[in-house]
Amino acid sequence: MTASPLGLARAALLVGLLLAPPAAADPVPLHDDFLHDDYLRADQLPAPPPAYGDAPWNVVDLDDLVVVRVPDHALASGFDHSAFTRAIQVATANRDVAYDIAAMVHSDDLPTQFTGAAAFHLAYNNADVWGSGRDPVQTPAVPVRSGLWLNAIAYWDRWPEGSPDWVFCHEVGHQWLAFPEVPDPDGGDTQALLGRQRAHWSYWVSTDNSPMEGNAWVDNGDSTWTTDPATGGVFTPLDLYLLGLLPADEVPPVTVLEPLSAEPRSRESAPEWLWYDAPYTVAAAASSWTIDDLVAANGLWESTIGHTAADLELLFLVVVGPEEPVTDALLAGARARRDAWKEAWSTCTGGRSDLRMGVVDEGRALPSPAAAPALTPLGAW
Repeated sequence: MTASPLGLARAALLVGLLLAPPAAADPVPLHDDFLHDDYLRADQLPAPPPAYGDAPWNVVDLDDLVVVRVPDHALASGFDHSAFTRAIQVATANRDVAYDIAAMVHSDDLPTQFTGAAAFHLAYNNADVWGSGRDPVQTPAVPVRSGLWLNAIAYWDRWPEGSPDWVFCHEVGHQWLAFPEVPDPDGGDTQALLGRQRAHWSYWVSTDNSPMEGNAWVDNGDSTWTTDPATGGVFTPLDLYLLGLLPADEVPPVTVLEPLSAEPRSRESAPEWLWYDAPYTVAAAASSWTIDDLVAANGLWESTIGHTAADLELLFLVVVGPEEPVTDALLAGARARRDAWKEAWSTCTGGRSDLRMGVVDEGRALPSPAAAPALTPLGAW
């Protein structure tokens, strides 16, 4: 099959895409000499803002997002997973509100080690996981469930319309999805529903084009199945159950295909619509798993997991380098992307989840200008 130009563009963008890397080792806790009272409250922000910063990291609360300025030493080898974790630590330190997720975008000029990836989810505290696809992670030094790296702000302008929204729902969804196993008393594949990294739905699972991958498979009635690229795109009933947003008795059986001959696609493949515009047809046998089957293999979700996706606080971070100006254009781009993602999450969950993306904590003190020597050029904000 020949890829369309749009399909090739999507394929190029998806090299290394949507990774959910294993959680890094527990970071070193913050020390008194690491982060000082280097903060501005949103309602006290001067115009133009001064360049406060007697600490290595500079954190400024605006009324709806947080700007984090990275020190030189954190970029010695490019912004990496360690710097990513540290930025989340300094942005969430000393807050009165417990945030569930920290989501990070950055300027185009910030050098990172994440070349080739579009976005990733890093779990710090994920006892919400249902299924045995990944061991639970607990990281007391990081007070959020997970961190999302969401690339440079302008990066998403190069994507097809709607695709960045799909990516955001995908990455938030990784806090809960997708890890469930299926029962197999004969010693077969208990991970038949799982595909890439065993943290996404298999290419062969019928998911109505869920943000967690799989495809929208249509039964042709002759032992062949064809993808429908134009349907779905929101969380399935099973996804919603795993997010704690739907009761088990509202989850229909899940269909999984087994190709009858060798195919160029595999369970690891990305959803068909991300690569090609044309539908894909396969000769396959189909089986289905009920929610009772999944409960038998994984236990009852509601009885074992306390945290759902119904009510989430997300701290939205804009990260810049040591000398980068924080321009109105940069902040406007960050706000536009944030607002689109917030709406996308509501759509993906059918309005069942209240995801708040602002700065709900005002526990910051304005430092004295005389006691705060400039770290960044005056007026850089």
